Amino acid sequence: MIHEAIQQFSKLIDIKSGWQSLSPAEYEEFLKEHNLLNDAAQEWIDDYRHYIEHGEIRRRDLFVTM
Repeated sequence: MIHEAIQQFSKLIDIKSGWQSLSPAEYEEFLKEHNLLNDAAQEWIDDYRHYIEHGEIRRRDLFVTM
């Protein structure tokens, strides 16, 4: 299951256009589809969404340890 999700995820990243990343909503939907969305992943998505909307890292202490 995880292996299949990883393969599908790698197809979503557009390498030819400079490694275009998914939006927070797209990450969230992908993880839901594969039953992989947990509290930690949701927090990461929320942090990513906050960064896009406000241009600041919400939880810098966690960001630098990843």
